[in-house]
Amino acid sequence: MSAIHFSPLTAIAVGPAGPPSKLSVGPHSGPSTAIAVTASVTIKESDFQWVLLGLTVPDGIKVKGVVVCYQVVGGNPPTFPKCD
Repeated sequence: MSAIHFSPLTAIAVGPAGPPSKLSVGPHSGPSTAIAVTASVTIKESDFQWVLLGLTVPDGIKVKGVVVCYQVVGGNPPTFPKCD
């Protein structure tokens, strides 16, 4: 099994009814393959928002898992980088 790495720089933020007004997505200063997702207001647990990233794989390849690493800044209490 081999790993395929994708750049998240094509990611977009969406909400339940289409483009959100609460999130913005842009490149992060480091590493260069990271994105920063920023909220314009406090996001509550019931405020569903998503970041979509299209993954294109070669023909014949089956995706068996995805690893997402993230860090929440400004939470209470703050969390440290995680991979799920």
